[in-house]
Amino acid sequence: MPVNGGLTPGYAWEVNSFPVSISTSSYTFIPANGDVVTVKMASSATCPLPDTASHSVTMTVIPFSTPDVTIYPEPNDTVCRGTLVNMHAIPTFGGPTPLYDWRLNGAPVGTTGSIYPFVPNDGDVVFCIMNSSYPCRLKNSDTSSNVTFSIDTPQVPAVFIAAYPGTYIILGQPDTLVAIVTGAIFPTYQWYRNNTIITGATTNTYIHTYTATANDSLTCQVTSHGICRVSSFGWVFVSAVTGVADLSGNADIHVLPNPSNGDFTVTGTLNTAIDREVSIDVTNMLGQIVYSGKTATSGGKLEARIQLRDMPGGAYLLSLRSGSANKIFHIVVEQ
Repeated sequence: MPVNGGLTPGYAWEVNSFPVSISTSSYTFIPANGDVVTVKMASSATCPLPDTASHSVTMTVIPFSTPDVTIYPEPNDTVCRGTLVNMHAIPTFGGPTPLYDWRLNGAPVGTTGSIYPFVPNDGDVVFCIMNSSYPCRLKNSDTSSNVTFSIDTPQVPAVFIAAYPGTYIILGQPDTLVAIVTGAIFPTYQWYRNNTIITGATTNTYIHTYTATANDSLTCQVTSHGICRVSSFGWVFVSAVTGVADLSGNADIHVLPNPSNGDFTVTGTLNTAIDREVSIDVTNMLGQIVYSGKTATSGGKLEARIQLRDMPGGAYLLSLRSGSANKIFHIVVEQ
């Protein structure tokens, strides 16, 4: 493209500083990537100043290539129901302006960008067709592989709290609370007392000794760490009191026989002649009450027959409660 070249300018072409035997205004060749092409012009105009000019270009040569596209879901292809998923397309040789034809269960969804957001259902299948704008493409489009979705429904864990020796304890007596959980995946635990977090209480067991009378709500928050992260709660109400004379002190109470076959008698004498109502509970090692009843003393004497029919053999806790006093026996049933 001469400027002030005159009627018959002369040209000298070079490729990478090596002359080529072309003296016309055009030079045709097959370049390699990075080739530097230079033309030098000698002007035939009247009074040129200077009488020569030159210009160079560097060639960029791109290869013929086959377009390809892969897709991936964010956060995953297995998600909790109702989760928004972003499908991402990753092009190879897609060119400067590729277009994407997203398909959900085979049907177009009308999205042409590299990201397709949607809320999947179980079994949904997503794939993408990329239309390449790469100039030296060996084909115009490419189809990704399928992504099939699995949807998990949240399952709330069930939490039961067992208390040993019970939820009605004497001052200075340690109380062990155990969270028994079903329906949780890799559960984690956090205990609370009266809605206040207990620092460091992060296992399924919490032990506390009351040094003052208290009526506390003890709660264990259990979090299931499956695909759907779900938390649930279990709680008990624990009372800590000072003992009274009728079931403590000089009271002489026995469980006979112990061990037994499930048929035994609670008998003894309280250190008071006042008639009392005594509550009797039998709890298994899971904290489940398997027997509950009441009996009355007469002249300070206690006698109650307990029959645990069809109970599996093992250790149980027998709790006697009268007024604000509590007495615990460990009993064994042999079957």
